[in-house]
Amino acid sequence: MPLLYSLFARIRHVHVEPRLHASFVLCLCICLNESVISATMEGYDLIRGTGVDYMHGVLLGVVRQLLKLWFTPKYSSLPFSCCKQVDEVDERLLSIRPPSYITRLPRSIKQHVAYWKANECRAWLIFYSVPALCGVLSNDYYQHHLLIVEAIHILCKVEISQADLVHCRRVLIHYVATFWGSLLRQTHDNQCAPTLALG
Repeated sequence: MPLLYSLFARIRHVHVEPRLHASFVLCLCICLNESVISATMEGYDLIRGTGVDYMHGVLLGVVRQLLKLWFTPKYSSLPFSCCKQVDEVDERLLSIRPPSYITRLPRSIKQHVAYWKANECRAWLIFYSVPALCGVLSNDYYQHHLLIVEAIHILCKVEISQADLVHCRRVLIHYVATFWGSLLRQTHDNQCAPTLALG
């Protein structure tokens, strides 16, 4: 894992300007091509006043988008695609016997991924994806995937320190800046935009 450690060394030097209400509203208005009702509410700050929804933003947002990008035939010609290895990934996934605190047994990506619930996406991200994608996903993309796995795993702990939060923020900023930027350039698909809130 030397590559992963060198990525973490570079992450420490990442500086990102904090997201501000005015710039966020402007971005929303441009992206949605309409005015945002909550943006005009007197005294309401979208950045400080809106909670981040982990289930929809990460599990049903980012994780489902990654599964779509990796396993949908539409992207099969791109270097991050695992579409041709979906049977191998399914075989690995279905051979996993999860501990009792994971309430659902793994289901096939090929046959059931469109119907996966949020807890299945969570189990995939944190527990199954690392062994299932090892040697299948190209190394650069696999190393980037390990970043989100690590950050979300830490953020899901019962207790986390301020240092953990700082570390996860850096890791996720690096993840979004490099991995998603690369995917967007390759797919030319605006619907691949990240749904992680890092403000």
